[in-house]
Amino acid sequence: ADTILAVASAIEDTGGTDGAALAAYLVGLTDFEVASGPISFSDEWHTVFGRDYRVLVVQDGQHSLLETRRATSPAAID
Repeated sequence: ADTILAVASAIEDTGGTDGAALAAYLVGLTDFEVASGPISFSDEWHTVFGRDYRVLVVQDGQHSLLETRRATSPAAID
């Protein structure tokens, strides 16, 4: 759902569906508000970061929230 909101915003703000214009808009996306919290987009790794991720534990078929973590930047990949 977050991706759809970001693309819809890109289409609205750029006035169309031109691929190059949409890509340029998305590369500059910073602190874009969505249901899961503000997201940003890295032009280097082409990935979203900034939202909360839930870490769940499943035991005996039941899940529970262990913690939440937030990626503040794209992961370093060597």
